[in-house]
Amino acid sequence: MFACKISNKEIEEGILVIVKITQINEDYVEAKLIEFNNLKGDIMLRELSRKKFKNIKQVIKLNTITVCQIIKIDNDFIDLSLKRVDEVEKDAMMKLFKKNKIAYQIVDKAAKLLKEPVATIYKEKCYVEMENHRTLFKYFVYLNSLIMKNVNLTDKYEQAFRDVIIKDYTPQSYHFRTVVDVANSKKNGVGKIKKVFDKVMEFDKKLEIHLLSAPTYNITRTCVNRDDGLDIIKKALVMIEDDIKECGGKFLLVAPPRTVKDKSKRILLINEDSSSDDYEEFE
Repeated sequence: MFACKISNKEIEEGILVIVKITQINEDYVEAKLIEFNNLKGDIMLRELSRKKFKNIKQVIKLNTITVCQIIKIDNDFIDLSLKRVDEVEKDAMMKLFKKNKIAYQIVDKAAKLLKEPVATIYKEKCYVEMENHRTLFKYFVYLNSLIMKNVNLTDKYEQAFRDVIIKDYTPQSYHFRTVVDVANSKKNGVGKIKKVFDKVMEFDKKLEIHLLSAPTYNITRTCVNRDDGLDIIKKALVMIEDDIKECGGKFLLVAPPRTVKDKSKRILLINEDSSSDDYEEFE
């Protein structure tokens, strides 16, 4: 999966690691630590599950990628535990692993541009940036912010990363969405709501407003610039709220404006706090 060690950490007892199950035996399971250059580890039966089971395959399947804890290191032998990792820890590790894969993809593409081994770029650049930014993905979020500001990059690796991000990881357009409740029980209330929406559509003809289920409306806007799109949506909401209240109606913001998946189906290196599910992996 990876051509080199993609973690800047050293293996030690107690840490959580991402593993791929490579072989299931009668009394233990073999796995490889895929972020640590495929180091081999074993999971003994007693460390598979807290629950009783009759067959190992009830607990784990071949080629599964999961999270284990290193419980013992003895020379070249690594003992792993599956049962000591709770669901919260597993979920957090898998989300981080998805982001690590995205970061690796960027490095892999940059390596092809530079005609250098991926391992060299990790050694010369990536491990250092992991120390500075905690994860490589956070570094690329930071680098993308510099690219968006047209900051001049002089480092050859950063120049290659920039070229990859611009070509493969910059969205062609952003799609914004917000949800509101708008109601008016006064005389000709429906007509007044329509006038409010007509006015805001005059303000920006690319806004789309759809009734989901009275009194809830979905408002969307597609824009090539993220900041401009959010600004338009926010101004539209202010107009709707002011106008509907002025004519005796009620306004409630159900879902605040947010960026949904971009139409180019590519990764948005915009917000480190975004859920990993918001990211489409680039093939």
